[in-house]
Amino acid sequence: MEDELRARMEDNDRKLDEMNQTWQEKLAHAQQLYEEANKAALSVKEAAKTSPHLWNLNVDSQLSAMIVHTIKEGDNIVGNGTGDISPDIELKGLSILSQHAIVTSHEGNIKLRVCNNGKVLLNGETVTSEVILHHTD
Repeated sequence: MEDELRARMEDNDRKLDEMNQTWQEKLAHAQQLYEEANKAALSVKEAAKTSPHLWNLNVDSQLSAMIVHTIKEGDNIVGNGTGDISPDIELKGLSILSQHAIVTSHEGNIKLRVCNNGKVLLNGETVTSEVILHHTD
């Protein structure tokens, strides 16, 4: 009886050590992911200082500018990701089309072109033809 209890206690101690080690490993992994995410966020913010970019607006001011899309040279397709063409900037929403708009960057000039009669607003005005984007548009 005493030997059986002692064996159970040793088994429980071993299992507890395994659980603690697993928890420590999970914690270390979570910390590593957190640090990598912070580095990625910092690199996006640094790139946004010198590169053309789009960022979200939200009714809640604390949620505005939380999502940043850097505009690469050439055509940048904006869409919902459900079509044959994979968009460079993927947006989700009921009214977002598979190919909603194209943002073109060429030698520092940024143009916006609506596709498939998608609804796009620029400074509160509906965009119907190609427009040139300016700083803070």
